[in-house]
Amino acid sequence: MFKSLSKFEEDDVDFDITPHINQPLILPKRKFVNVSQVVSKEPHAIRIMHWNVLANSLCSPKAFPHVIDNRVLEEEFRFKLIQQEIHMYNPDILCVVEMDCHERLSEKLKGRYACKFVQKNYPEDEVKNGRRDGCALFYDKDRFDLLSSQPLYYDKTKQAQIALYVTLKDLHSKKTFHVLSTHLKAKIGHESRREAQVKKLHAFIQQNNEKKHPCIITGDFNEIPSEKAIRYMTQSYTSIYPTTTMAITTYKKRDHESKRMIDYMFHTSNVKVAGYYQLPLPEELEYRLPTFNYP
Repeated sequence: MFKSLSKFEEDDVDFDITPHINQPLILPKRKFVNVSQVVSKEPHAIRIMHWNVLANSLCSPKAFPHVIDNRVLEEEFRFKLIQQEIHMYNPDILCVVEMDCHERLSEKLKGRYACKFVQKNYPEDEVKNGRRDGCALFYDKDRFDLLSSQPLYYDKTKQAQIALYVTLKDLHSKKTFHVLSTHLKAKIGHESRREAQVKKLHAFIQQNNEKKHPCIITGDFNEIPSEKAIRYMTQSYTSIYPTTTMAITTYKKRDHESKRMIDYMFHTSNVKVAGYYQLPLPEELEYRLPTFNYP
């Protein structure tokens, strides 16, 4: 799995981003690490991308007072960079959390992708303040048939933490597989809640995958590799990325500075991994996210 087979049409992406800054932007493309040369040559390999794109309703100077330039928080500016990043990595399947512009992005990507979306169930006061993000999953509509999709709510009151579980059929290989995208409870102090959420996630997959089809789980787990939630996940699934490195997926400062790995891609044992794009190391991120080069 995890290799691109088809080209992305450039007409689907608006690249006019230079008027916002004094020089053209170069989004860094990370090094691809080959795990298996044999799998890399598979004719039906699939490239999957996960991204917490940061909800626009959260993207304010008050919430992110330590970014390099407030322009990196502007919705229009970020939207164009998001498109460029998707184009650069050219995924067959794109899993996005904190997505609150899925209709607009779907319109931009409709030449290639279809989309499934489940919105978080926020309290009324947060909805009034613009919170309407959720989990979105874009898939190559010429490559896959959508067989089913369903949301997972981690508690009976349908609080904000959710997952989106889809079943796809690959029209090339004729094989069926599952993809789950999730976003767990944020902030330090909620470790026990995240552990309970991953246990429910695992039980949900077991219940809905009786035929033991391959399954890929992607998401922002808001937890570092040494905590119980991630240790629980690795008992049943394999992480695509090494969890013993110093690589990071977030760098921000609010009440305190946070530079850590909290996003993951897991898979069942019947998934073959060709490789992955290397996560950035702490010294590679000069400025707190988001930045001009890491939207």
